[in-house]
Amino acid sequence: MTKKRLIFPGRRADSPQYVLGTRNGTIRTSNVTEEKIYDAVYDIEEHESVYLEKCVPVVLVRYAEAYSIDYYKDGSIAVCFRVNGYMFRMWRSGVGHDVATDIFCGFFRSATLPDMTGWQCQKIYPEQEKEEDKLTVDDEDFRYFSCPDIVCALENIIEGKSRSMLYVFTKENGGYVDIRRRNIEDTSGVGFKVEYVMWTEQDPIGYRGVTSDAKLLREWLWHLIDDDRLPDSLPEWKQFDVNDHFERLVFRFLDEENKMKGKYSKQVKKAVELIWSSFDREQIRQGYALLMQAAQQGDADALAFIARCFMGEEYVWAQAGFKSDEANASKLMQKSALMGSATGVLCAARSGNLTPSVERAMPFASFKEAYEEILAQAERGDAFCCYMVGNVYYWGDYLRVEPDFAKRFEDVNAYNAWAYPIARDWYERSFDKGLCAGWGNYCNIRKSGLCDISTDVYEQYYQKLADISPVICCNYGYYLRTAKGDSYNGLLRYVEAARKGDPQGAYNAGHIYEAGEEVDENIELAYQLYEMAAKGGLAQGQFEMGYYHFEGCGDAEQDYAVAFDWFEKGYENPKCADDTRAQCAAYLGICYQDGLGTVQDDDLAFEYLREADEGKEHLWDSILCKVFNGLGVAYAFGRGTDDDIELGCRYLEDAARLGSEEAKEYIAYINSSDLMNDGE
Repeated sequence: MTKKRLIFPGRRADSPQYVLGTRNGTIRTSNVTEEKIYDAVYDIEEHESVYLEKCVPVVLVRYAEAYSIDYYKDGSIAVCFRVNGYMFRMWRSGVGHDVATDIFCGFFRSATLPDMTGWQCQKIYPEQEKEEDKLTVDDEDFRYFSCPDIVCALENIIEGKSRSMLYVFTKENGGYVDIRRRNIEDTSGVGFKVEYVMWTEQDPIGYRGVTSDAKLLREWLWHLIDDDRLPDSLPEWKQFDVNDHFERLVFRFLDEENKMKGKYSKQVKKAVELIWSSFDREQIRQGYALLMQAAQQGDADALAFIARCFMGEEYVWAQAGFKSDEANASKLMQKSALMGSATGVLCAARSGNLTPSVERAMPFASFKEAYEEILAQAERGDAFCCYMVGNVYYWGDYLRVEPDFAKRFEDVNAYNAWAYPIARDWYERSFDKGLCAGWGNYCNIRKSGLCDISTDVYEQYYQKLADISPVICCNYGYYLRTAKGDSYNGLLRYVEAARKGDPQGAYNAGHIYEAGEEVDENIELAYQLYEMAAKGGLAQGQFEMGYYHFEGCGDAEQDYAVAFDWFEKGYENPKCADDTRAQCAAYLGICYQDGLGTVQDDDLAFEYLREADEGKEHLWDSILCKVFNGLGVAYAFGRGTDDDIELGCRYLEDAARLGSEEAKEYIAYINSSDLMNDGE
């Protein structure tokens, strides 16, 4: 009988696993602790150098990974990488024991890399590794190859049989060329994205660009292979800072636990939840602080979300406290894409910031590669990524992912009929996780009639999101009142939205309490709600505040200066609608003509009154009466315009018909001999 050997499973190493070692060989252990790191660093004179290797390297961008940190007795420290088949390090000098220990422990605790801005880049020649040329085609390494194989690799890319090739050469100081096939937008042609780096004794030199001239690219590659010296770059390629490029690779760092083809760091994930799901200004501030911390540590995704904060209410809650700054937001979004954020790439495309130069320089082979990273996160359940995938289909950006799909659709409606059901499903997945951002698009999908969304499902999500978002809560109140005939619960939703900080909800509730048609009239409560709306930046609320203080309604003290300020804010509000602008213009004209709350100015008064007259369909009788009276005075007495007694009388007569006693007095005065005597 054969005795079977018992096999005992070994204990799986904790992830991530590290090896701590010294150059003199006295230490080499995978049982790493912070105490051992401390002792090794502080005994650096004895050890000459200390290293901490990560057994599973930190993947940065596509072909870049960090594998160790080394500290030397001369006070220099280095982070070692493998990039494009090369080994190199980012290093700096003058690092004390305490700083070195902090860097080592940060790498050990959470695979965190230090900020390497300003560090120097240096190629590493492994002592036991013989330098040799290397060829990789479509991520497959070729151990044995010759010049014809390199040329053949390029031909396969040109013919569409391969996507990419990486040729690492040792000629002179060495370098590499990375060539990738890409479709050129707006044409049926094909281009080739090239990155060409030459290592030198000083700083490395790099060029990158896109060419569609296959013949020229063949000739250039042959010169690289066959000539004794390295060829110059092609004319259309632009030089880039290689050191800066590798710093960006470092900034793209995501630790091992978060690197499953891209995953937000814990800081970013928490920040996104606070900013886009809390609708609480204090929590939003906390979320923004987390984004700033993450960005300072080189998190490219954090930059993308910071940019969204300053891109206006289409991208973040209007009451969050962020002032729109499109110029800086654009720069941040582009920088995040250049640093390797897939979120930055998709958001840049949607906001018009994915320019050709950014797309060429971003560390993704294509828009599709960035999309697939977001898709992978969405499939793992990330709410914001579900929303972004929905956007890709909704806005038609999927045609950037698969350009050939455009041939399948006769027109936009045909595309939407295919894409909307997919977008609907992704939006619903984001709603299930409490993210409201896609609700507006979801409603538009339902209105289009191109995608079935039952009333039950629609109302279920409407109510769920209304409990989260003040804006949707207000809209839900309107839906209840108009579509469902439930005025009372609609009002309750308005009040709830107002309590959560929505100015439109506050205005709507204030209007109901002011009218007193469905509830008992409550002018004092209406004033408080209008004040909330006005301070929230709603032009309608700002007009109502001006009106209340101009007329002295309820408990509001009549104060023309306060009224004037509110009317001016409403008029100058960039979101002011035509009706509210006409109403504000009417009262501003009256204030300037009569010197109420501001210095009298007939010229300005006439301009505002004339604007109000042009929008008179938006004015009710009592205010229209004041406008006609003011214009009558302006024309009859030449105040702010040339006098025209006949036209002035017509305006005054219109004002009199609306009940203006003042207009009647002016008409009587004009018709009396007193006017003629005043004119003599």
